[in-house]
Amino acid sequence: MCLFQKKICLLFFIIFLSVFSYKSFAMSLKADVPEWVDSENVNESVPVSKNIFFIQNQDEYIGSGFIIDPDSKELITNAHVAVLIKQCKFLKIDCNGFSAKNHRYEIKLKEVTRFDRNLDFASVKYESSEDLTRELNKLKYVPFSMKSKVHTVGFISPNKMVLSPGNIVGSDVEKKLKPAFYHTCDTIPGMSGSPVFNDNWELIGLHFSGYTDRNPDKNMAIPFTMISEKYGL
Repeated sequence: MCLFQKKICLLFFIIFLSVFSYKSFAMSLKADVPEWVDSENVNESVPVSKNIFFIQNQDEYIGSGFIIDPDSKELITNAHVAVLIKQCKFLKIDCNGFSAKNHRYEIKLKEVTRFDRNLDFASVKYESSEDLTRELNKLKYVPFSMKSKVHTVGFISPNKMVLSPGNIVGSDVEKKLKPAFYHTCDTIPGMSGSPVFNDNWELIGLHFSGYTDRNPDKNMAIPFTMISEKYGL
């Protein structure tokens, strides 16, 4: 075999080895990333998916929200998500630009009826052209339990709903400022206001904060029983 052929063979061997090593490295990285179920599968796999909406002001995406009881005609979300809607009434301007949508329904948001910065909780009255009382599920909520498996379901963009699994890893529910439990579900901006469910699809929390520089290893959610006790939901 001539020297040129040897160099060609060596080159192909180096390329093969590089591709194999990169693929192995990529797979090892992938193993550490929480598995997300994208919007194509969420509707079939999650019985409460039609209760969950993304909130927007015309073309501006604000966050996520959900309906616990369609009889109440109230959408639940974070206070920091609903603050723009709350300002409509305060400034005496038209609030008709705010709406919430999912893959099936669109509702118009009218006004904020409850607003709690400490619990980062808000409820927003809505109106709908459809009778959602016949279409949506009534969500059950229960106290969270430590070290249990949980899921967050919310929107990362107007057209993409995701489900992210995780575990409860801690709790500071006794704090007067921002009482919370901590979970490991992978979340990104846009999922503020998402519900947190246990394995039985019972509501246990309202997600309000993901990883930040000040909070590098914890996602945070308000126990929903605390909200229920204070506001009688």
